[in-house]
Amino acid sequence: MSIYYRNSDNLENVKNYGAVGDGSTDDTSAIQSAINTGKSVFLPHGTYATSSTLTAVEGASLIFDESSSIVRLSGSGNMISVAVPDFTIVNATIDLNDLSTEGITGSAGTTNLRLLGTTTIKNAATGGENTDGGVICASVNNLFIDNLVLENIRQNSGSSGLYRGIDLSSCSGVQINSIYQQIGDITVNIYGSVDVNIGSVVSKSITDNSVYIANTSEKVVIDTVQAINCGEGIVLNSSQSNAKVVIGDVFVSNASAYGITYRSGGGYMLGNTTLVESSIGTNGSSVRNNINFGNVRITMVEETGTRPVTMSSVSGMHFGSLDILNEDPLATYSMLLTDCEDTTIQSLNISSVSSGGVSEGFRLVGSDITAPRFSVGNFTTHRVTTPYTIHSSVTDRTNLFINSSNERYGNLNIRQPETASLQLISSKTACLAGNDLGQISIYGSDSSSPGTKFKLFTEAHDATGASRTYFLDDNNNTVAFIPANSVNSGMTIVLPTSSGGLPVGSIYNNNGVIDIVE
Repeated sequence: MSIYYRNSDNLENVKNYGAVGDGSTDDTSAIQSAINTGKSVFLPHGTYATSSTLTAVEGASLIFDESSSIVRLSGSGNMISVAVPDFTIVNATIDLNDLSTEGITGSAGTTNLRLLGTTTIKNAATGGENTDGGVICASVNNLFIDNLVLENIRQNSGSSGLYRGIDLSSCSGVQINSIYQQIGDITVNIYGSVDVNIGSVVSKSITDNSVYIANTSEKVVIDTVQAINCGEGIVLNSSQSNAKVVIGDVFVSNASAYGITYRSGGGYMLGNTTLVESSIGTNGSSVRNNINFGNVRITMVEETGTRPVTMSSVSGMHFGSLDILNEDPLATYSMLLTDCEDTTIQSLNISSVSSGGVSEGFRLVGSDITAPRFSVGNFTTHRVTTPYTIHSSVTDRTNLFINSSNERYGNLNIRQPETASLQLISSKTACLAGNDLGQISIYGSDSSSPGTKFKLFTEAHDATGASRTYFLDDNNNTVAFIPANSVNSGMTIVLPTSSGGLPVGSIYNNNGVIDIVE
């Protein structure tokens, strides 16, 4: 690219306008004079000091000699300001010299802004302005960036401001091939923008967010996000009920808050997601509806007390598969859903490698939703103290199910539970109302063979929630029948030997503990 421009007849060399490029002489006036020609301006090898903002001219181009030419800010103002159509920057290296400022800005009137080759912006330190950062665009139409590299774009010690690597506010028609940031506050901030397409985002050592999508943003597509050592990996906070946000592959490691934070809006789709020492959770009380995940794997080993999944007040949440390895005994639950409606998980696996790991695998809590409509295809646990808990205080029947879309009954596989296998806690007699729980397999200390296989049914028969609970053997013969209103704390259900073995632990309902023995 730079060779082409050197040989172009339409090329203006800044040194012909008096620029020195020695790193100390103020070259602002010389570079600006060259830009004002409206032609393609070439900066040969050197470091060009600027004391104020360089202003774009329509139709002009600013071409750097790849990584061997640098512009370094030595005074006030931003580095390059664009408010005109058709401006191009090629292979720029911009050193903000640890000042509180912006590298490249685009404002109203900017269309067809192109950053070609590799654009490197480094060494900015905010003094408290949230608008400062590397590339800051507001009301820009048609922005194209090849490769954006951001280095050391961060807040000063004690500052309350957050530096944005790239900020897209009320922009449209954005195409970015790749973004890489090492050390910073926010890598990508998308605020009220539409039609944004980004190939890859890589963030390392970020104090706040790798990707933040907020306000009325919609039609955002990001192929891959990789965030390592960040505050939050991805924050979903659009006010749109169908934001049409699609993020392909996600990898987040060592997020100090959530790896993925769901704050508001809906219409989100995330593909294959891997979280290491990072979690998924909700934040705030805004309306949240319709989020879809592909295959999700979460690994938690450090003792931080962070639950891998903590979601509340979400309507319409769907996982292809969710695989959780949780070794943190302080986390209490591996998955906690509170007042969530219409949740489906095709395959759920919660496991702990060592004995004495997480105490509860999965807990549903309902307080003000009458029909959560919860569905799991296959549910497997390994060495979890209490694999599954339903805790409901709703005033109507809860209609919480475990079953898959293709089968009448889902499958619950419990391997080496520490104590209880299943808890049903409700203010009403019928916690699972009107539907079948499905087939349950409980494995004892020898994980190669099941200790017991049985089926549990709870059926509601009237508006008061009166129900009956059955335990069936493999031939669907009734092994035990429990009239719900007669169950008392400490009650023992005796199963015949032919039932296939001894269930591990106890089953709880609102009336207390039911011990099952052979």
